[in-house]
Amino acid sequence: MPLLQGHKRPCRLLKTRDVTQALTVAGGARPDIAYFSMSAVGVFRVALTGRIERLGPPEARARVRAIEEPYFEECRQRFFALDQFPENADRFAITYADVYDEVANRAGQRAT
Repeated sequence: MPLLQGHKRPCRLLKTRDVTQALTVAGGARPDIAYFSMSAVGVFRVALTGRIERLGPPEARARVRAIEEPYFEECRQRFFALDQFPENADRFAITYADVYDEVANRAGQRAT
């Protein structure tokens, strides 16, 4: 199968958990396919950032924050399976306040 051609070595490298090396080798084996990697925290942060940005002006964001922030920890626990693997909590350290502040700071920088 052409799609899988050259992918045996990168797949073996994924078993070593060296994603960078696996993507580098995969890119060399199939330069016609773009490869990238994103952490679970990165995906979660991008999704939350997009949600907060779409809430509208700062006043609307503040109202929604008051409602959403208390539920954030529950979502974080489920998304990262911390209810099942609490020992991984430090690996997935992200807070609603941190992401909210990043969005607010960027919005402030754009306004000036």
